[in-house]
Amino acid sequence: SCDWLHIYTLLFLQIYKFLEKNYEKEKRPKHLFLFESDLDPKAVRDAINKLMSLYEGYCGIFVGDDETGYTFVIGSLNMDCRELAASFREKWAAKGGGAPQMIQGNLTASHSDVLLYLETL
Repeated sequence: SCDWLHIYTLLFLQIYKFLEKNYEKEKRPKHLFLFESDLDPKAVRDAINKLMSLYEGYCGIFVGDDETGYTFVIGSLNMDCRELAASFREKWAAKGGGAPQMIQGNLTASHSDVLLYLETL
């Protein structure tokens, strides 16, 4: 059987690589956060591992919706992701944790609330 979610994630990552090669690093945002309704968890972790080298700050993928909440994987080569996990726990009673370079977990909040918060980083 074919894992379409994994193929979709890999295709999405290839498009991102193309965009990154064609835009100067100085013009990239510090952080990258993506929201999707359904992606394979392993493919999400693989994508974060690759994207971390392209951004100075956090790279995160949130999968889910406003009704059921979001699972997330966030990574960074330059920032301590555990600090972000702690702020998610404080703000939304999020579950999860991890290491300085990568965290994963889940939270219940609206897409717009999460984006508003992430924009303050």
